[in-house]
Amino acid sequence: MQSISAEGVNITERAIPVANGYVNALDGMMKSPMGDVINVVQQLGEFTSLVSLLTSTGLVHVISADMSITVFAPNDAAFQQLDPNIKTYLTNHPEDLKEVLLYHIVKKKTVYSIGMRHTITFHTADGKHVNLMIMEDFASGNIMVNDAKIVAKDISATNGVIHVIDKVLIPVRVLLNMESQGLTIG
Repeated sequence: MQSISAEGVNITERAIPVANGYVNALDGMMKSPMGDVINVVQQLGEFTSLVSLLTSTGLVHVISADMSITVFAPNDAAFQQLDPNIKTYLTNHPEDLKEVLLYHIVKKKTVYSIGMRHTITFHTADGKHVNLMIMEDFASGNIMVNDAKIVAKDISATNGVIHVIDKVLIPVRVLLNMESQGLTIG
């Protein structure tokens, strides 16, 4: 069963005829976006680490240029709980840092939580991984992205949507690179 939504709000009845066209009935209020994805995360204030890293790696343009993007944004708490060895490794390996950041982005696709009710996978913007798995934990009602929990969902932006996650996602290839350097994670 496919759900249809507008700005993350369910459309409950489609194409109701009215005098000058059609309207769709919604089960909630649509919110006007506060700007593009970068502007929104800057305004929210809990993404200083993410914004700083996107800026230092030159990836702000990747997000700003895409007009239909989904970002799984680790908040500052997620970066603070990141293993210190991983932080050091990523600081010293900027290409792997870029890969980690791009792993949080699904380009050319705006996915609201209503579309995450079944296990699905997405191609990520890093171009190397296809296994960003989204699934709903029916027992708790949580939506998971790999092993990270979505803690705030459906934050609309003019060029896509943001879902806040509680962990930084590390792609397998980067983990293997760390292990090859003798780094023990965990």
